[in-house]
Amino acid sequence: SAGAVAAAPINPLALYTFDGGNAQDSSGNGNHGTVIGGVGFVTDTTRGEVAEFSVTSGLNGINTGLNINSGTLPAVTFGGWFKHASYGHVPKVISEDNGSFDRTLGLDTRGGAVNGVSAFTGSGVLNSNYVPDLDEWYHAAVVYTGSTVDLYVNGALSGTATDTTGGSSNTLFLG
Repeated sequence: SAGAVAAAPINPLALYTFDGGNAQDSSGNGNHGTVIGGVGFVTDTTRGEVAEFSVTSGLNGINTGLNINSGTLPAVTFGGWFKHASYGHVPKVISEDNGSFDRTLGLDTRGGAVNGVSAFTGSGVLNSNYVPDLDEWYHAAVVYTGSTVDLYVNGALSGTATDTTGGSSNTLFLG
């Protein structure tokens, strides 16, 4: 019998595996990330090399330099494997957020569930109602098509909403 095979990304803008303890783009496109602060690279017994983000005030994380603004890139998918050591108010794990109508993926206390995996639609929060256990890995991805926002958790579609994201920050951040 054949085992499960993960689908390869189609035309990836970037792929951050954190191999070698850095934010280099493994896709071959040269979209290497810049560590802003609050980031450490550690080895996890389940996932191998991972980025570990400290929750502090101010701008922390990895600046990918990627412009996923809806005016530039109407359709985009982003996601990854995540594990949280604690919960906060609205911790974003991947974000193009300047406080406007942005594209984000993270946990959210708005939109129905406390610390549920969520994506921002431009006019509200699309909440999966999946609250990850602390210190447990889960997979989350969001698909912006230009007309809809689809949120996936652990491979299952968790919700769909209208995409009303507009012009916002031009830089995608991790962490």
